[in-house]
Amino acid sequence: MILKHKLACLGCILEGMTPLYDSIDFEQAKSRKMFALQCEFCGNPFMQTKHLIQATVNGKAANRNRYCSSLCRTKARRVDKIHVTCKQCEKDIWLLPSEMSSHKTRKFKNHFCSYQCQGVYGSSHRTTGVRRSKLEIWLETQLTLHYPELNVRFNEKKAIQAELDIYIPSLALAFELNGPLHYEPIFGVDKLSRTQNWDRYKLHACTGAGIDLCVIDTSSVSYFKRGSSEHFLKIIIDRRRSGSPGRIPTDIVHAENGSS
Repeated sequence: MILKHKLACLGCILEGMTPLYDSIDFEQAKSRKMFALQCEFCGNPFMQTKHLIQATVNGKAANRNRYCSSLCRTKARRVDKIHVTCKQCEKDIWLLPSEMSSHKTRKFKNHFCSYQCQGVYGSSHRTTGVRRSKLEIWLETQLTLHYPELNVRFNEKKAIQAELDIYIPSLALAFELNGPLHYEPIFGVDKLSRTQNWDRYKLHACTGAGIDLCVIDTSSVSYFKRGSSEHFLKIIIDRRRSGSPGRIPTDIVHAENGSS
């Protein structure tokens, strides 16, 4: 019988609990009786019922009785975590050893505090898989012919840490060509919501950087035609002529004809 009591206390110890009670009293007590334990983090005593202590011993309430409060539990977990810095915003974050070796971490070899930071970093450092519409390629050719000495950047990623379809640094002027994916739930509501959130981020980032962002709605026509694309080229040329450094207004131009 004595051996049985000692094994009961050994079970508590093996599960990380520090009992401050007599094992014989514990064995004979009713399930709702309170017993004293010592907090693993702060060392202070706290009370817990017999049935919850037994649940921990049986593996049904892991770590529940090791700490006196959720605060101590959180602090203890942070002690075990590894300190890293978000690759995008440099915010301090703490990861468990298992998270350090997760599939996601190994794939990107960087750490991020949120999916937004991960998306911004991925967009601004992407070197493959960049998809461009026929309209974008045609506009690049035409603008290069019209303004051979003007520094016009296409798919620029460094100005706001996100991709801009067309960017003219000397005028602090940028253009986004938004097709139907930016306005209609073609791939579902969730995808549309993420796309529009990303569009709002670009507008906010351009405003903060002093860039005049002109968003051109090209969703009215579903395929590329040179005739209708001339309209989009005219919008860009007209805005370029009226643009001036330091302007911050952002707007959306809705085209009657065009394709993205």
